[in-house]
Amino acid sequence: MNLRPSLRQTRSTMLILAALLLSVGLAAFACGGRASKGVGLNLTPTPLPASIGDCRIARDTKCPGADLSGADLGETWVGRDKIRDGADLKGANLEGANLSNTKMLGIHLEGASLKNANLTNAYFVSSYLYQADLTGANLTAADFSDADVDEVKTDGAIFCNTKWSDRAVRNDNCP
Repeated sequence: MNLRPSLRQTRSTMLILAALLLSVGLAAFACGGRASKGVGLNLTPTPLPASIGDCRIARDTKCPGADLSGADLGETWVGRDKIRDGADLKGANLEGANLSNTKMLGIHLEGASLKNANLTNAYFVSSYLYQADLTGANLTAADFSDADVDEVKTDGAIFCNTKWSDRAVRNDNCP
């Protein structure tokens, strides 16, 4: 019995390994070049912060006036794999909070109060805002693409270059 691989088997194995290494390299490139040590990607989920300042990131939290600007509270995807879920802030009180430049992809804000909040450049794509209160909020350049905004209260909100759930750009009350 001959246990030595044939030249054809060796070439096939080398082609498969080359394709595998190329796909790992392309995936690392797509993720900003952040590959883990050795072969493969670091797919360790980045946990959501438990709190930012005095604001606890959880359902029914009470953080009026909190500064959450620049935070990443959204889902994280690598290719087709979701490695972290968005924050669950159902029923949260974030009145007057600064959420400018905050990533909230897939976040759950059902019934949350964001009255008079600063949501400038906030990213709410695919988020759930059913019955949220955005009364008087600054939504300048915010992105609500594909978000559930059914029964959202927006009285007096500033829409200025705001991408709404239907992907239409709104400019209501734009100064």
